[in-house]
Amino acid sequence: MGYAAEASSAALHQLDLTHHWAGILSVIVMVAAYIAAMFEETMELRKSKPMLLAAALIWFFIVLAYQQQGNDLLAVGAFKSNLQSYIELLLFIMVSMTYLNAMEDMRIFDALKSWLVGKKIKLPAIILDYRLAGVFFIQRHKRFNCRFVNGRGRGIRR
Repeated sequence: MGYAAEASSAALHQLDLTHHWAGILSVIVMVAAYIAAMFEETMELRKSKPMLLAAALIWFFIVLAYQQQGNDLLAVGAFKSNLQSYIELLLFIMVSMTYLNAMEDMRIFDALKSWLVGKKIKLPAIILDYRLAGVFFIQRHKRFNCRFVNGRGRGIRR
């Protein structure tokens, strides 16, 4: 029997963990993580650390509860699905931040600000015409041959 068939038969036996020790302990761990995140400054601890620890502990509790019932395949499948979603989100954010950093290094945002101020365009007009940034980016790309020199983007006129 394959993994998909086992997971579909396991889906029929989902546990209700609202009154189970794993559910109650998971809520306690999450509340403790939120309290630790609120005291980030006094504890000198980043918010991500207690949240990641809480997430790992909660998944551990869930897998342990399902394993005690002999139905750990469903929990493992859910964990893999959530892990894949987090990885996809992380990769999207990394690519977006890299793209924004490259645009900042090439000073595209400064040029966009100067162009908008020079055209005397007000904020409502910018909000209504969302295509403005795309048009500006295409025009700037055509006018400048941007090359990287010592890690900094330099716009060189043709």
